[in-house]
Amino acid sequence: MAELAHFAHHLRVDPRVMDEVRVKAPWVLAERAWKHLSRLPASLLAAWAPRAEGHVVISLEPARYEPGTVMWRDMRARAVIFVHARHVVEVSPEFWRPVGEWLDHWLGSGAAPGGRRLSDGTWPAGSPPLLADAARRWQRLMALGYLADWLGTEDPHALFAGALAWMMVDRRRLSVADPHVVKWFRSTVLSEKFWRQVAPALEG
Repeated sequence: MAELAHFAHHLRVDPRVMDEVRVKAPWVLAERAWKHLSRLPASLLAAWAPRAEGHVVISLEPARYEPGTVMWRDMRARAVIFVHARHVVEVSPEFWRPVGEWLDHWLGSGAAPGGRRLSDGTWPAGSPPLLADAARRWQRLMALGYLADWLGTEDPHALFAGALAWMMVDRRRLSVADPHVVKWFRSTVLSEKFWRQVAPALEG
């Protein structure tokens, strides 16, 4: 099982969050963020931990995913996940949307600069057939339009991120809207077996 000690370097907290969120210290927010992230498959987290990309910044800035290079305080990094401190404290899908965008980018191109995403129907060269199959199946599900109707968007990246968010926060609601998407996540992004097979192709 992945541990916070192996992942802590990916978690950055802006001290100014204390102005808005009632916690004893900024590191408490890092622990709470880890508590959320630790619900992901252990093999996913083990593959994520050593990467140079995928830092999680907890601040008062709007939640978003920045796929390019970011300068934040003393950190220069690429593919950065920004989550609002309030969303770390609350049980909010907004915590998971930028995480979903990062996973989409990572699975689609290994988080390469300017790289496409799994939701675009792409996958890294040399990936196991399992990942290519997951991308194709996602495209077929999106073509049905049920998730787009429910989330009110046709943007492929927003659909992937939104679906992951609801998988993590209220899976039953997502299942009513599109049960096939729930089954897809269970067999791919949220599957330990899936990550054990695809993680070696995503190292870097």
